[in-house]
Amino acid sequence: MRGVFIFVFALIGALDEVGLETFNLGNDMSFSNLLWVGMGGFVGSALRYLISAAVIALRLDTPLPIATLTVNIVGSFIIGLLLAILDSNSLYYLLVVGLCGGFTTFSTFSADTLALLRTGHYSWAIGYIMLSVVLCLAAVWVGTLIGTRMHFIK
Repeated sequence: MRGVFIFVFALIGALDEVGLETFNLGNDMSFSNLLWVGMGGFVGSALRYLISAAVIALRLDTPLPIATLTVNIVGSFIIGLLLAILDSNSLYYLLVVGLCGGFTTFSTFSADTLALLRTGHYSWAIGYIMLSVVLCLAAVWVGTLIGTRMHFIK
């Protein structure tokens, strides 16, 4: 696996050094950015899997999708923090678009909510929606506040 990362980093370096953008659609949609997003997405998805597995292993007795809620809150905090402190384009694509995009699970949130509704857990579904929106927005806000105070403002 380390070889894959070394190859990808070498490829990105070569593309950036030579200025060879084999795939440029404008608006920063380049091949090197695609690679940054892909690498971050891989890591973010793997982290989501590991954290979800750890939360599921707690065997909490509730129909509420605690694993997804946990990942969404943590991911929202991380994205808020990163948005406040990053000033590098490559790091933005790697960490915000890639890692956080692969890590946060809004699509899973939607599927879990639908599952709660389909199984007749209407009050759980409403509570889950409210918790997710309020806590994730609060986590982004807190992450942004902390990031801004770290003096790494973009």
